[in-house]
Amino acid sequence: MPLESTPLEPEPSKTDSLQTIDQKDNLTDTIHDNSLEIESRAVKGKLFKFDVRTKEGTGLIAKVHHVNTKLGKDIASYSSDREWDVPSPAGTNKDMTIVCGVFGYREVTRVVNYTNPAKLKDVRQGAAGEWIVPFELQKLKSGDYSIMYDVSFFKNSVAMQEKSKVDLDALLSMLQNNSRLKIRIHSHVNGGKDRVYTGLSAEKSYFEQGSVSKTKIAATELSTLRAQSVRDYLMDNGIDKSRLDVKGDGSKSMIVPETHPTSHLNDRIEIQILKD
Repeated sequence: MPLESTPLEPEPSKTDSLQTIDQKDNLTDTIHDNSLEIESRAVKGKLFKFDVRTKEGTGLIAKVHHVNTKLGKDIASYSSDREWDVPSPAGTNKDMTIVCGVFGYREVTRVVNYTNPAKLKDVRQGAAGEWIVPFELQKLKSGDYSIMYDVSFFKNSVAMQEKSKVDLDALLSMLQNNSRLKIRIHSHVNGGKDRVYTGLSAEKSYFEQGSVSKTKIAATELSTLRAQSVRDYLMDNGIDKSRLDVKGDGSKSMIVPETHPTSHLNDRIEIQILKD
């Protein structure tokens, strides 16, 4: 079973879009209040804060993930704007693999030793005794790939789930802010079998399913249709088609086996930067 982690204040009810620290009202007061709360309650594990910043030093409010690399699954997720009471991980060496994957930036992985976090030279303790683990993010450059972790589709459908809008709008903002940027949208699916699929609704809403097809299509074709769905969303929001290439990769680059408990990870969208 995954380890449970205790937030020092409640998580937001919805997944936050990426914010800079100066966009978060009263963030300093929030952290200070957390410190007061820490003093008044027993800590069950060890206190950590994951400090996510751009290369230029701008603080970002984002999530990091404690992952089990052998099983290919999340153990826990932590927001960067608060301290966390983290339980001791299983195993004898007590190493925690922490991944920060913020769309638009290169993914950063750090291995933190739970028993002695100071093994990483840039990890330090804060005023409340919490271990502060820094993550420095660099923007994507030409040739880089980035997984759109929050873009997900209904099963065997080209319609996306509503939560996908967070990453889609982040990509849209990137393209709007850099007129030179050109990308390739890669789509991957779980398994190589032919299947019936569900298209978009009659209103062409990207987040509502339409009718089920009467004939089966190949996995490569479904992945192509999904990539086109992402492209069309961007085009409907003002991005020129010449800047948006699409590629349906089918099932040839699956992360885990088709029947693995986390096989949903195989259904994903990746963005390749062609020109920045």
